[in-house]
Amino acid sequence: MDPELKKSLQDNYHDLLDRVRFVFGNGKSSVEDALQAALEELQTLGKHTEEEIHDLGEVLKDDVRELTFQAHELQEGLRHTIEFDKQYLTQEIREKLQQLADQTTLDMLNFKEELAERQRRRAQTPRQPR
Repeated sequence: MDPELKKSLQDNYHDLLDRVRFVFGNGKSSVEDALQAALEELQTLGKHTEEEIHDLGEVLKDDVRELTFQAHELQEGLRHTIEFDKQYLTQEIREKLQQLADQTTLDMLNFKEELAERQRRRAQTPRQPR
């Protein structure tokens, strides 16, 4: 592609994109409405042919659709990753709490056995008068 034509197309695309951002930022309720208003403004300015404006609009619509699709895919991927991490952490915490509870139960049983053993020894040992 001719470098001058390429630069011209890029400049035209950026002009349209800037207009869409400006129009959207100034009260249009949707990107589609902002794009339509920006296309109409560019046509009124007379810098571009009707065909160029139409082609630019189609390219920008395709780019917005692709960006929306990619954002949705990213959101879904992040949701799955977070859910997986949450399940993993929940399971890990559950296992650690179980281990802690098991150890606490064992410690308590050992303590009870030691206490019972001390009481048996005390009961077997004759008391000395004071």
